Amino acid sequence: MALAFALAIAFATGLIGLAYGYSFLSDKPRGEFGNWFIPDNLTDFKSFIAVGSMHNFSYLGGLTGLLGGIAYSVFRKFKPRGEK
Repeated sequence: MALAFALAIAFATGLIGLAYGYSFLSDKPRGEFGNWFIPDNLTDFKSFIAVGSMHNFSYLGGLTGLLGGIAYSVFRKFKPRGEK
């Protein structure tokens, strides 16, 4: 169950990153992404930036999912017997 909890958190964080990329980053000019590798022959800049944002958010999602799964396991272990 902890794995499902961690995966759900990571998935939700990825979707938040995608929404953030489309909402806030994709309208910025190309020059503001100097530290990103952007291919010269790119045809869909907005989608590229949104998916890049989703990729970057996935690291945060992995970390928060890991911490959430650990917290779930710890709370489950110390729950009094007889409770579900």
